[in-house]
Amino acid sequence: MKRKLTLLWVLCFAAALQAQVPEKMSYQAVIRNSGDELVKNSKIGMRISILKGSATGTAVYSETQTPTTNANGLVSIEFGGNAGFSDIDWLSGVYFLKTETDISGGANYTITGTSQLLSVPFALYAKRAGTGNLPPTCSITTPVSGGNIEVTANDTDGTIAEVQLFLNNSFYDSKIEPPYVFNLPAGSHTILAVARDDKGAATKSAPVTVGLAVGNAYQGGIIAYIDETGQHGLIAAPTDQIDKIMWYNGSYTVTGATGEAIGTGQSNTTAIVTAYGEGVYAAKMCDDLVIGDYSDWFLPSKDELNVLFINRDLIGGFNTNPGSYYWSSTERNYGTAYSQNFNNGNQSGYDQKNNNYHLRAVRSF
Repeated sequence: MKRKLTLLWVLCFAAALQAQVPEKMSYQAVIRNSGDELVKNSKIGMRISILKGSATGTAVYSETQTPTTNANGLVSIEFGGNAGFSDIDWLSGVYFLKTETDISGGANYTITGTSQLLSVPFALYAKRAGTGNLPPTCSITTPVSGGNIEVTANDTDGTIAEVQLFLNNSFYDSKIEPPYVFNLPAGSHTILAVARDDKGAATKSAPVTVGLAVGNAYQGGIIAYIDETGQHGLIAAPTDQIDKIMWYNGSYTVTGATGEAIGTGQSNTTAIVTAYGEGVYAAKMCDDLVIGDYSDWFLPSKDELNVLFINRDLIGGFNTNPGSYYWSSTERNYGTAYSQNFNNGNQSGYDQKNNNYHLRAVRSF
């Protein structure tokens, strides 16, 4: 019967950008058996692999070792340096460390751990690139403004190929040309910026706190409105849900969706979907929308839609060409509903429900 094992491990990112960067990485693990007891003073079997692209990516390097744990169940090893390790092209993508362990000392690996590599590969790449040409420099502009940070990347003898941003140890976004501006979600984060060119890579890390502000990425979309409490408001979906769609599902009827004020879009949407049921129409598409963990989207009311228009540049992604109308959920009568022109801001309650207009869902927070 296969035993359940637990493993607590720490990868030491100790390599530095010096004249002699070691072609090895340090690794420590605390080994426990299925009874949560430390495996002390025992030889164990380990396989260490470098994966490219993802936690399930292709192994570009692998080696096996049989280290011995100490009296506290701790095993400490160095890996790398064997054939193939120095050939890893750290510039070509992200890499992950995969460890497999057999507490009996063999190759029947019953426990696996995978974690993304960040700082060490960049140091090793800089060594591999040589000293004939200088890698880029990198800095982060803080504090943030409206959720945006800007990475300043300067190259001494060429062009920056890419700037990547890691948020709380996970890849977040990349830019291939300036300005290298990234919009961060609200909250406290640790960020790592990586500037890469054909000579090497430069990194810069910083703690960043992003408050709630219109234009910030937050809970599945972009903050579109904040109320007087400073803690609640509206979030717009990051993009339009569809280019053109009708307000109704083909039936002229009164749905009772008459709310106009901020805070009435959800009840309007519920009333419309209850009246029309299934079909392809504006309120239903918003009601069915799921972005990440969030499924409580709705068609904005007349006043909520106006907030989106006022802040359209901060939210982004709207069609603002002449004659570009967006639907609201506010009904005027059995045949018409309110819309808004996102070019000039004009609102109208005389638009036929069978008109095809743009659509942007919102949710409350």
